[in-house]
Amino acid sequence: MPTIPDFTVSNTITVAIAIYKDNLRKFFKLSLIAHLWLMVPIYGWARYFAIAAWMSKLSLDRILDKQDDLEKQKYFTIRSLFLFFITALINVFIVLFTWFAIMVFFGFVVAILEEIPNTTTISNFFKTFEQQEGIATLITRWSFILLLFLISIFIHSTFFVSDLCLTTKSGNRSFGLISKSHAKTKRYRMKTFAIILTSFIISFTLSVAVYIFYACVSHLLIQLNFNNYRFFNYVIIATWLLTCFLTHAIALPFWQSLKATTFYQITGLERKYTLR
Repeated sequence: MPTIPDFTVSNTITVAIAIYKDNLRKFFKLSLIAHLWLMVPIYGWARYFAIAAWMSKLSLDRILDKQDDLEKQKYFTIRSLFLFFITALINVFIVLFTWFAIMVFFGFVVAILEEIPNTTTISNFFKTFEQQEGIATLITRWSFILLLFLISIFIHSTFFVSDLCLTTKSGNRSFGLISKSHAKTKRYRMKTFAIILTSFIISFTLSVAVYIFYACVSHLLIQLNFNNYRFFNYVIIATWLLTCFLTHAIALPFWQSLKATTFYQITGLERKYTLR
């Protein structure tokens, strides 16, 4: 039986896709249940993250060619739910705080330049920026958005394998998942970053394809004058929400399998994985 390929971006994603395809029905069912839990505030959100983490654990077990359902219990204890939920909140908080810090820093630099005597370059630049809607303006805006996006991915790479750190014997301290994930990804931060970025592009193409299909169906219904019906707008909104729900439910198992594959590669486990 072949061993898992070397730790490269393409190999890691390929193995994750293989695991995802091999367990598609089981993972999709778990993903649907997890997304339904999102409708329940706090506790349901914690269950969502716990189920997602359990999918990562199942993916890792598939790589290691073992099965240990007894560990499922510790993924859904109150303490574990709390750990997964807090870890997710910290991830979001750090990303938002970083965005805020960048914007404050940018505003501070602009304010300093504005106070320099006989300097009107910054003022003229922003005045021109507000008045124009050309290619340069769009490039500037999207470049800033892209910068925030890349920074978000880099930060997320620190937390990327936190779902699987519950399987280690380091204890379940309040910030154990975060510290353990940080320690494991520290030496492979750029590679983890590349894996997440490439996988996001793959997932984004799925979202674009779904949106194009939805737009085509909506346009067709409008051409057939279905928009004259009283509840047409509500049906369109509900269809869009359902489409987003199903799209994310399809993508979630892939991301959890990717986490397991990355975790396996980072920890250097020398086991075998059989591709069916």
